[in-house]
Amino acid sequence: MKKIVVATDLSLRSSVALERAAFIASETNAELSVVHVVDDELPPEVVEQRAVEARALIEREIKRFGEFGIRVSVVTGDVFLA
Repeated sequence: MKKIVVATDLSLRSSVALERAAFIASETNAELSVVHVVDDELPPEVVEQRAVEARALIEREIKRFGEFGIRVSVVTGDVFLA
């Protein structure tokens, strides 16, 4: 099985990268994994809120690409090392 991983920081540039990755994944019948990292240096309640909001934004954005095996991962950690 083919897999494509694309990271997003929720910016416009990342949106373009996500669109390209989704196109390639759909054309090659690959599974697409979308990853976003929330900085764990923030207060815990802020980390949780940002993680929930990020997942909702990503899931809303990927709906326009259709259903073809897209997986969303929102993780916490050092955004520069993750």
